[in-house]
Amino acid sequence: MPIPHTETIGQVDFTENGRHTLNINRTGVLTRLLMRVRFTVTNTASAPTDPLWQTLASLIKRVEVIVNGQDTVQSIDGPGLAMRASLMNSVAATGMSDSVVLTGSAATSYDVIIPITFTLPRSADPMRTALPADRLGQSVLAVTWGNINDFYGTANAATISGVTCDVIGDYMLGVAADQPFEARILSTK
Repeated sequence: MPIPHTETIGQVDFTENGRHTLNINRTGVLTRLLMRVRFTVTNTASAPTDPLWQTLASLIKRVEVIVNGQDTVQSIDGPGLAMRASLMNSVAATGMSDSVVLTGSAATSYDVIIPITFTLPRSADPMRTALPADRLGQSVLAVTWGNINDFYGTANAATISGVTCDVIGDYMLGVAADQPFEARILSTK
C-alpha cells in the first residue's frame, strides 16, 4: 500500500528576468510540487495602474519540469499555472485572492502557494499520470522569473523585493515497481 510523503525540496533562486533550476528529489512517485513564492511590492507616490490577469503569479514567466535532461513534461507561465490550479482544484491557489494594492506610497507583502499537479484529481485513476521521479535519471524544476513590469500595464516605478521561492514535493512511497504511468504533457506558449 503506497504511503503519502511530503518533503522540502529546496529553494529556487530569484533574479529579475533570470532562469534558475532546482533538482527534484527522487524520493518516490511525485504527485505534485508546491511553489511558495513570497515577495514585497513597494509602490511610490505614483501608484501603479492596470494590474494584469492573475497578477500575483505574473512574477513567474515560465515554469518547466524537465526529465532525463531532455523531455519537458510541463511548460506553462505563472498566470496559466495559477488558473490551472483553480480549475483542477475548484479553489484559487493560496494567496491568489489577495488584493493587489494600487495606492501610492504603500509596501505590501504577498505569500502565494501555487501547485504544479501531475495527477488527475477528478479521475477514476488519479495516480495514472503521476511523475515516477524514483524511476527517472533526473527531474528538474526550471523557473524563469519576470519583474514588476509583468504585474501592471503601468508600474510607475513600483519595485519588487524580498523574493523567495520554496519548493515542496508531495510523493507516494512504496508504489509497486510494475505500476504503469502515462506521460501527461502540458506545454503552453
